[in-house]
Amino acid sequence: MFTERLYLFHELSDIQGLSPYKPTANYIFVRINTNDMPSSLLRERLLEHGIAIRDCSNFLGLNNKYFRVAVRTRKENTTLISTLKTLLMQQSHRPMKIH
Repeated sequence: MFTERLYLFHELSDIQGLSPYKPTANYIFVRINTNDMPSSLLRERLLEHGIAIRDCSNFLGLNNKYFRVAVRTRKENTTLISTLKTLLMQQSHRPMKIH
């Protein structure tokens, strides 16, 4: 599982807009660096693809820019990574709403 944890951490590190924290357990905390994607929205979008993440916005000291992912199998981790890349790319290309 150590190999898979390292793989997932490095793959998450390569996604523009995300900053994962080096894992010490079987999950990885991640900070979202874009203004247009709160963790609750990312969670909803990933659920539409059958992927569950933990929205950490209610953790003491964190806000809506943090989530947690579990280290899974290579196939599941690869699916998570590709889906995250797609969703974050789609979100960054959406026009900003002016109220």
